[in-house]
This record gives sequence, structure tokens and C-alpha cells, in this order.
Amino acid sequence: MAARQVRDRRFYLAMAIASLLLVFLGFSRTFYLKSYFGTPPLAPLIVVHGIVFTAWMFFFVAQTFFIASGRVQIHRTLGYAGGVLAALMVILGVMAAIHAEKFGHGQGTRDPQTVFLVALGDILTFAIFVGAGFVWRRNREAHQRLMLLATVAGLLSAAIPRLPVIGVIGGASPGMVIVGMSFLLAGPVYDLISRRRIHPAYIWGCLFALATLPPLRIAIAATPAWHHIANWLANL
Repeated sequence: MAARQVRDRRFYLAMAIASLLLVFLGFSRTFYLKSYFGTPPLAPLIVVHGIVFTAWMFFFVAQTFFIASGRVQIHRTLGYAGGVLAALMVILGVMAAIHAEKFGHGQGTRDPQTVFLVALGDILTFAIFVGAGFVWRRNREAHQRLMLLATVAGLLSAAIPRLPVIGVIGGASPGMVIVGMSFLLAGPVYDLISRRRIHPAYIWGCLFALATLPPLRIAIAATPAWHHIANWLANL
């Protein structure tokens, strides 16, 4: 049991670090290293959103590191701060999505209304998994899986299309699917290898994530009804 816990901690730390690196690579040209690439300036709201987004990623890595190093009490103490940070993530995420819709910011072949719905879907996914992780915070097995899902299912889809090696913004490509599915299914695969069964948190969480993938959101976003709703929300 002790050996398995050590392996678990190393796995979740590795996933947190990999997620952080993916976010850095995805947003390097438009945020982290934008001065080197000469990309257009960002609105103050987007800058603040990016800072809070980055803070969450570092917080996620730090929390998994504290668990991996046996500093469980520090992890628990910082948990409430994480709740506040997650709430800021949701609030600023919605505000940033509305801002992009209001000022007509699309992505490649996607119109602003589609980008708006995809972003709202990511925010909702993140909020659901973080909220569930907080509710089940005393259940270690469920908590660690839900928090990983919050990041890989709720946040990484914003960074993956912007990866330099993907090279497709606003469209779909095999590379996007491979990277996204690799991160989403890494946890369930690890469960199968280490336990020969998949934890229910992964089963239900992955089913939810797969059922609400961007292709479904894009199909909904193409309807006149959603365009009407999106324009109404942007003009509130």
C-alpha cells in the first residue's frame, strides 16, 4: 500500500508539471513570451485572467508537490486558498469569454459565438470538477482524481490548439485529439495499470468530458438560437 501511494504521488506530480508545461507552450506566443513574438497587445482583463490562470497552474503543481513530499498538512491548509483562486478563475473566465464575444474575437475558422460557447463549456467543466473535488476533499482517492480532471478537462483545451507543434487554431486536427485524449485518459490508464480497475471519479468524469467535447459545443454554437443568446449576453 505504501509503495502504491508513492507511485500515485509521483504520477499526479508528473501530470501537474506536464500540464503546466503544456499551458506555457500553448500560450507562449500570445502571453508569456509575447514580446518576443510581436503579438498584439492584450486587454487588461485578459492580462489579469492570464495571471490568475497561471497562478492556478503553479498552485496545482505546488499542491501535488506537497502531497508527493509528505507535507499533507500544508496541502490541506492551502486548500481553502485554492477554493478562492478557483472561484476567481471561474469569474474571470466568464468575464474574459464575454469580452471576446463582445469585441468579436474569433479564433481561426471559429466565429466569436463559437469561441464563446467553447470557453463557457471549459469554465463549466472546470467549476464542476473543482467543486466536486472540494466536496470530496476528505476522500483522497476521489479528490486527487477530480482535481486532475479539473485541469486536464477544463483548462488544457484552451492551450492545446495554440501549441506550436499543433499549428491549428480554431480547427480540429489529429494532433489536437491525440494530445487532448492523452492527458484526459492518462489517469484512467494509470488506474488500470496500478489497480486493474478505474476509479468511479474517472469513469463518470471522463464520460462527462467526452460528452461535452468541443465538437458538440461547436455544433450547438452554429445554431441561430445560440447566436441570439450569445449576442444578448454580450450586450448585458
